[in-house]
Amino acid sequence: MKKWVSVLLLAFLLASIGFWIYQSRAQGRTAAEPVPQATAPLATRIVAYYFHGTQRCYTCLTMESYASDALNGSFSQELSTGRVQFQSVNIEEPANQHFWDDYQLSSQALVLVAYRDGQQVTWNNLAEIWSKVRDKEQYYQYVKDGMTQLLAEVR
Repeated sequence: MKKWVSVLLLAFLLASIGFWIYQSRAQGRTAAEPVPQATAPLATRIVAYYFHGTQRCYTCLTMESYASDALNGSFSQELSTGRVQFQSVNIEEPANQHFWDDYQLSSQALVLVAYRDGQQVTWNNLAEIWSKVRDKEQYYQYVKDGMTQLLAEVR
């Protein structure tokens, strides 16, 4: 009997680890990496960081998807050149916890960060994504307006 219980516990442990690895990869959980350099250094670029936690609800996943879709729909040329970039960051990973203070975060967020010659020059937390997530078009327009404004500021 003890042998069977041990085998079942080991099987449960292995299945749990496998499920965790699967979910981590499916949700794209990666530590924040340095801002990627384009082939030719850009004088100015903007990174749209979507900060999320380890446990992700439907709304959080939707906000990330909407942000990515809004950028792809309105800034495809800038994305292809590297002038605009999108990065999903798990804020709960130890290497990323500095972002809480860096951008004064209180929960999941979409933060647009402008870099000039590799140095951060300004940022904008699009805090209203929570109130706009129920209206896809309004959400898209909000992200588009935020990015357009920041691009104009740092040209």
